[in-house]
Amino acid sequence: ISCIALSVLGGMSSCTDDFLTAESQSKLMADGTFYNSDKHLTEALVAAYDPLKWYDYFYSYESLPFVADMMSEDVMVGGSDANDCLYLHKISNFSALPTTVSDQSWSICYSGINRSNIVLQYINNAQDMTSEKKALYVAEATTLRAWYYTILWKYWGNVPYYESNLTFPYLCPQMGHDAVYEKIAGSLESVINSGALPMKSTVGNEGHVTKAMAEMLYADVVMYQK
Repeated sequence: ISCIALSVLGGMSSCTDDFLTAESQSKLMADGTFYNSDKHLTEALVAAYDPLKWYDYFYSYESLPFVADMMSEDVMVGGSDANDCLYLHKISNFSALPTTVSDQSWSICYSGINRSNIVLQYINNAQDMTSEKKALYVAEATTLRAWYYTILWKYWGNVPYYESNLTFPYLCPQMGHDAVYEKIAGSLESVINSGALPMKSTVGNEGHVTKAMAEMLYADVVMYQK
């Protein structure tokens, strides 16, 4: 028994407190070292999809079909009076101001763009990911980014456009609406021609970007521009 006790004590004396030290996950994400594996890049891609539901889930008054149709005769804004969601009333009667716009939609779109850019920036850091899967993730993230920019382009026309996330002092000039169109259309053309996307979602990947989705988005953008 005494021998066993001595062995245990000897083992305890060799332990350290390293296991109590944990690296900050936010720091790892900030400097990019978090995105170094198939698992973490998959999480980043899922995060890029997530803002798609925010328009309706978090900000029900900025539902895309509702706001997009607001300047037609199909939608009546309603509310208790004209000051109830003033920006919606302003949009519906063509008197929107820089201070009365769908600002939540703006934030949602740029959140989606930020997350899509993260996937594209760090995709090559995943050493355990096949080249085919990397190409698929690049195609998905590029299409998602194009979709978010399409909403911004339709709502505002001239918007800041960037394909790499901004760094301090976080400044980006506005790009004219025709130039934004060229960027969106060009990125979608590259995705469609890459052959990385399946035409239809595979089992277990339902809801992911497909070639059919990219082609329909491209058609939408071209017809809107024309």
